[in-house]
Amino acid sequence: MIFRATSALIVLFTFAACTPQGPSRDEVWETIEGCDGNERCAFATLATNEYNKIAGKPLGHGISVRGAKTDGKVVSLAVNVPERIKSEPTRDGRTAEQQLAYSVKKDLCGKKTTRRFFEIGGELEFSTYLPSGERFSKSTVDSC
Repeated sequence: MIFRATSALIVLFTFAACTPQGPSRDEVWETIEGCDGNERCAFATLATNEYNKIAGKPLGHGISVRGAKTDGKVVSLAVNVPERIKSEPTRDGRTAEQQLAYSVKKDLCGKKTTRRFFEIGGELEFSTYLPSGERFSKSTVDSC
């Protein structure tokens, strides 16, 4: 259940539309100009901005975005997960952390826009944190 909820969270946060409206036209153009037309930088910056718009808001199942940052290539996304994720059983030979990494990659790579981000050298660093603040998992997606 936790992993389906987390997967749903990632689908919700695809780079094209992380919030119900996504970025405004002006935000997109300002970002492109700020990145000197660099496509990867623009993708990363727009995604980071959208993730940060929903930071701290509950998304269901004990999940919320802590925040995001980027260097123009890597989007570092931090997500809060519930304590009960630690009790998830091993499935198909994968630990809870491995299942989470697999689900994130699978969901992100299912979107054309996100695949393009990876094709041009972008990366998503995805970290999850328990209520105590302890990091539960960290994975990086850099290709599909």
